[in-house]
This record gives sequence, structure tokens and C-alpha cells, in this order.
Amino acid sequence: MWVLDCDVPVDLIGPLAAGQVTGRFEASLEAVLRASPELARAAARDLVLSNFPDTVAPDVLEAAGLDPGLVLHAVVLPGPAGPATVRRRDSGWRSGVLQAWGPAVRVLRV
Repeated sequence: MWVLDCDVPVDLIGPLAAGQVTGRFEASLEAVLRASPELARAAARDLVLSNFPDTVAPDVLEAAGLDPGLVLHAVVLPGPAGPATVRRRDSGWRSGVLQAWGPAVRVLRV
């Protein structure tokens, strides 16, 4: 679902910080999200709320170039029945990735 313009070992922040790595959605997923802004906002909402504390979610969205007011109030789309399994990472990993990507992140605008 996510494509980088060069190879980066999984879960390693160093290569992101050292290079000019550009990432984007896989082309077919990007096309679907561009065709449905409501779906894109709902996906962004689910991603930010499942990976960051509520207290910093607006800041993360703004750093990604998204309007927190629009994203956090997006329509919640129904998901599969049953509890979801969420992969937990080290708490410092997220901030390290955001810092490593910095202004080089290209964001799908919704």
C-alpha cells in the first residue's frame, strides 16, 4: 500500500533520516482515495487515531498537510466485524519517522 523510491529496511529510522526517501501510496490505492475524499479522510482519521495519542493527533495531521477539523470529524466507515489487531511499535518510533521525513514528505491532499 506504501511505496518508497528506494529500499529501506523495515522499521529502521536511520535510512529515512540519512537519505532523501520519498514515499507515496501505491498507484491504485491513491486513485481510489483521490476519487473519494470522504474515504481518504476516514482512512486518515483511522490511521492517526490508531497510531498516535488523541492529544497529538491534530498536530500529526497538520504536519502531514491535512486539516484536523475535516479529518477528525470524518464519517466513520463500517469495518469488519470483531476486534482489530493493532501492531504496537516502540513509542519513539513514530516521532523518529516524522522527524526523519520532515518536509520531504509528499502528502495526498484531501
